Amino acid sequence: MNGLSGKRIVITRALDQAGELADLLRERGASPVFYPCIAVAPPDDFAPLDAALRRLASDDYDWLIVTSVNAVNALADRAAALTIDLSDAQIAVVGAATAAALATRLQLKPAFVPAAYRASALAQTLPRIDAARILIPHSDLAPDALGRALTLRGACVDAVTAYRTVRGQGGVHLTSLLLTRQLDALTFTSSSAVRYFYERIADEGGCCYGEESLPSACLGQPTAQTAREHGLSVAVVAPNATLSTFIDHLESYFAAR
Repeated sequence: MNGLSGKRIVITRALDQAGELADLLRERGASPVFYPCIAVAPPDDFAPLDAALRRLASDDYDWLIVTSVNAVNALADRAAALTIDLSDAQIAVVGAATAAALATRLQLKPAFVPAAYRASALAQTLPRIDAARILIPHSDLAPDALGRALTLRGACVDAVTAYRTVRGQGGVHLTSLLLTRQLDALTFTSSSAVRYFYERIADEGGCCYGEESLPSACLGQPTAQTAREHGLSVAVVAPNATLSTFIDHLESYFAAR
């Protein structure tokens, strides 16, 4: 019997992106519990993104940096709406999941993927960067650390909002499951999921139903830091790698207990 067998694990990812994580949990014998805390919405104004994509198609940028599957989807949708061809763009991505989405949605292969799947690693190791013109399409809630780091290395960076991260809805009524102790762990793959988790909990009538003592698994140190700031018990911190590695860490935690 493995460490996750019979465990009920809460997934806070957007519902349309929860499938892979749910499948991985089921493969290990766990039961996924869906409580989507984030969703993806279009930007309030497409004009900055449209202008940037037209410049990209005209070879005005040396690098296109894509840091998430959501950004890939936003780019693919908008490029199709504008009938813009991105096949000549030199693209860097943060990790394997983003590269896979790039291949699926745009039939493109990145020119650069850092050895460590982190934005900070990409910023430190991206080649041919001095005086390079770089486009970063991102969420409206994305931190500007990547752009700052690239600027310090001599790049000229344009960061534009490609999509908005908003609060999710649907799924289970989590507070009742917390009250009756029917859950074994919470999972968070972004800081925004943590923040919107507490907004959803508050709207369900309270803010302290036992989630603070329930072990939380976080993907990446920034997510873990946000979880700790909100009083959650962070039991697992996985590097920004693959979802499979994330589940490996969670399984190891339960197996050790």
